[in-house]
Amino acid sequence: MITNTKKEKLFGSLYVFISKLLRKIKYKDGIIIYGYGLCGRFIQYLLSNKAKFSYREYIIDSFLRVPYNAEPKVYRSSLLDYIDCSRYIVLSCIKDISQIRDLLLFYGFEEGNNLFDVRKVVGNNYYEYLSKHFETDWEIVHKEELITKADDNCIEHVPITYFSGEILMDYVFDQYGNMPFFDYGCGKGAALLFAYLAGFDQLSGIEIDPGLYKKAKQNMATLDIPCNFVNADAADYEDIDKYTCFHMYNPFRGEIFQQVIRRIEDSYSRNKRDIYLVYGNPFEHQVVIKNQRFVLIDQVRTDFWDPLVNIYCIRG
Repeated sequence: MITNTKKEKLFGSLYVFISKLLRKIKYKDGIIIYGYGLCGRFIQYLLSNKAKFSYREYIIDSFLRVPYNAEPKVYRSSLLDYIDCSRYIVLSCIKDISQIRDLLLFYGFEEGNNLFDVRKVVGNNYYEYLSKHFETDWEIVHKEELITKADDNCIEHVPITYFSGEILMDYVFDQYGNMPFFDYGCGKGAALLFAYLAGFDQLSGIEIDPGLYKKAKQNMATLDIPCNFVNADAADYEDIDKYTCFHMYNPFRGEIFQQVIRRIEDSYSRNKRDIYLVYGNPFEHQVVIKNQRFVLIDQVRTDFWDPLVNIYCIRG
């Protein structure tokens, strides 16, 4: 996770909260993450990326079952009987802290002192944090809920996962530089959000569904992120000659995907330049390389359904 002024602008208060937690952790042996759902993983990610010192970490979850040799190791609340609780801070990541407040009080944990309701402050992820503080909308939209009735080639709207969205865009920006960035099937703008946070300056996205298109514009306007949106069918859209980085998070397959790849290849013929394609869940890999113009040059491991994100290039 690379921090810059753009991230500070949107997540400044979040980073301040994390810094305050780290100052408290520094004088203890470590932390106990209570609840290892989305929030637990999120706070673990934020702390590990911000901490400049090492600390012990325990995870307690009353429901999660993992293999005995899996990482990270997950414990039940009985762990509190075997450690010196005075040397730890508990970060509550469950929805309702009242469910564990009395239990933790018995072991000497008091809210505001060595017990913190992280879920209430941070939420489950970046999207929930932004929705709470800026009233943006990043919710999943299923195919049957779309205004434009999608065929089997179109995929329901699921925003890019926040772990990999940040890691992926930071990596692409760091390795390949600041380029005009175009997102196919941009949905509500999640990938464009992380591209902006990574440092990309010229952002555009295309979305066929008018409801998603409207939400994307609203989200970016609310966050004061300059971005151009097009409400059109990606298969027919040709005005892409100024872009050098194209992104897809598995927005469509089949004939639509084939037509989009042809559009990009045709754009290269009109305006020869280095073109990069960042393709998450790359089910249509063979289509991308079929004409031997795109070459697979890099892969990034993520937490997507298919963990490998492919990065292709046509050299100018």
